[in-house]
Amino acid sequence: MSEPFTPEELRLLDSAAYPLLKASAFKKLEQLLADTRDALLPAVEKQAAFFPAGTDLRTGKISKGENYLQLPWMVLDFPRLFDKEEVFAYRTLFWWSHGFTCTLHLQGGALEKLRPQLLLNAELLRKKNFFFGVHSDPWRHEVSADNYRAMDELGAEELRELIRARAFVKLMRRMDVKDWRELPGFAAETFGMLLRAAGA
Repeated sequence: MSEPFTPEELRLLDSAAYPLLKASAFKKLEQLLADTRDALLPAVEKQAAFFPAGTDLRTGKISKGENYLQLPWMVLDFPRLFDKEEVFAYRTLFWWSHGFTCTLHLQGGALEKLRPQLLLNAELLRKKNFFFGVHSDPWRHEVSADNYRAMDELGAEELRELIRARAFVKLMRRMDVKDWRELPGFAAETFGMLLRAAGA
């Protein structure tokens, strides 16, 4: 026998408001991420020689889905390089009910090239609300205790050891959805700080 619907589920199923509002909100989110890409473009163009060969420095990619841990999401990857040898990606992610995150993801050759500079400069990211990815899966994105640790809570040697030892490095800042108007500037500011820490 079918499991009974809750009153809340029945109200949702009987209303067009949710899907229509979600569609209009996601259309605005897509434009917000396009505006964010435009805000990142001057720094990307200025530092073009810094990025690995093959990095997309012009268009970026906006993707969306319905089920990251059962919740919808939308992401801008710009600049971006994903291949078998290396990853260099700056990801601006909206995850339903969890706000925005801006993450630099380095892996493979891109990480090996920048690891010495990160070891020298990671302290520049302290007291700026950065988080360090500590999970073994590079494709986990939620802000949770087993996935990210606040950099301000890591000791200097612990941070250096994480940078030295990991096969990938993810450095992230987050922003509440209520502050959405600030996203392009926030993403550009975060990207600038990350570039300096990486030696650009």
